[in-house]
Amino acid sequence: EYINTLYSNGNNILAGTYGGGIFRTLDIGTTWTSGNLTSPYVNSFLQSGSYYFAATSSGVYRSINDGASWTPLNAGLTNLNTVTLALSGTNLFTGTLNAGVFMSTNNSESWAPVNNNLSNLNIRSLVSNGTDLYAGTTLGVFVTTDSGLSWSSAGLTTQYINTIIISGGSMFAGTEGQGVFVSTNNGTNWTAINTGLTSLNILALISDGNNLIAGTQTGVFISRNNGVNWIAKNEGFTRPTAVHAFTITNNFIYAGTISQSVWRRDLSEITGIKTISGYIPTTYTLEQNYPNPFNPVTKIRYDIPKSGMVKIIVYDLIGREVTTLVNETQSPGTYETTFEASQYPSGVYFYNITTDGFTETKKMILMK
Repeated sequence: EYINTLYSNGNNILAGTYGGGIFRTLDIGTTWTSGNLTSPYVNSFLQSGSYYFAATSSGVYRSINDGASWTPLNAGLTNLNTVTLALSGTNLFTGTLNAGVFMSTNNSESWAPVNNNLSNLNIRSLVSNGTDLYAGTTLGVFVTTDSGLSWSSAGLTTQYINTIIISGGSMFAGTEGQGVFVSTNNGTNWTAINTGLTSLNILALISDGNNLIAGTQTGVFISRNNGVNWIAKNEGFTRPTAVHAFTITNNFIYAGTISQSVWRRDLSEITGIKTISGYIPTTYTLEQNYPNPFNPVTKIRYDIPKSGMVKIIVYDLIGREVTTLVNETQSPGTYETTFEASQYPSGVYFYNITTDGFTETKKMILMK
């Protein structure tokens, strides 16, 4: 039930575990079958054309049947403890623990080390951006522009990098204990973006359009503004859980956890805010939730006449904060957010909007 990595292509979803090999589902997670992989520790997946690749503690494996069975292909690998995979052009790369980066030009049939000037060989993450390849290590980020013939520092030289992704022209790095950093100039400069993050041990990052989603030691957080603000999105988990992997497919987001297996949630419940109209309202308005009473999902619509910071927070009957639904800068328009209350008891709740010069509170009733 320790999930290291997830990958999906339509209905075909792969889960790589810590100690149990690969599992596969073809029915959105209702049933899982073994992926017939002998290596128990599976760290990363990648697809290139009809090939699927898995980085494991005993080398790289390849599948030609959508992950139903696997073949090891490790010629040239001097360290079989492979952690991550990336594709840059037609070249396949894998990062290892303590032996750096290896490249294959023939779909993993053979490998060669590409570590010139790579001063840290403990690779945690690889990501490509065009012809550039970035490596997250236990001592920062490095970049190569020539397929590993030479490497140079790309900043964050004191950070333990768990994961790197590129989204919307920016690069995001999830670190061990220091939260999320963003670079908008290919790693030359980095800025910490942790407002709202109550856990700074970032285990996984994934993006969906303008939404950035982080898996942490204590659950899931989402930012709708490139990390300026974060909101926890952990409704449904039976207890706080470390989230180690994500995949998005068929309008669901899947979370791979440490010790609690795989969880699934409707992606719209995570992304949470829907723009109803770009027409500029004349006044601030907070509408009554609908339906009301509700069980367990209700929607809240509101109007914003000018750009500014918007917060919508739900409280229980005695004034304790239940969850934050909105916490970001928004442009003028009409919006709708969703409150999913399956894990909360029946009763009276209040939701409050606060923005520039305006605040209002309304009551809603959860009836199960």
